[in-house]
Amino acid sequence: MITEVIVSLCVIWAGIAFLIFRVDRRISSLERKINE
Repeated sequence: MITEVIVSLCVIWAGIAFLIFRVDRRISSLERKINE
């Protein structure tokens, strides 16, 4: 029971980190276009 909760939390955190990473790259690329 506890291991299932830990695994699900790890999966959720991995997904959140992946989304934040993609959004951050997209924002930085947009800033480059604006600066040019």
